[in-house]
Amino acid sequence: MSGINKKPALMASAEFADMCDAVSKAALIDALWCACQLGTDESAEQITTQAARNIQIALTERGDRVAASIRDAAARCIDSD
Repeated sequence: MSGINKKPALMASAEFADMCDAVSKAALIDALWCACQLGTDESAEQITTQAARNIQIALTERGDRVAASIRDAAARCIDSD
């Protein structure tokens, strides 16, 4: 993330991680979808792009591999760009 006045991405707090520890993968997917559409009126495709950007940030910060499908979705434009 670059640019003037932009804060770097923060990773989940220990409290948040503990809270989500017992949550199913399906529930986490739904939570990510909901979080990515907060305060927007974007289409499903744009919400998917925002989610892909968030996933890419998290995977990169954790040193995990980022799948091509995630990189491709994250590269699409959304209205808030």
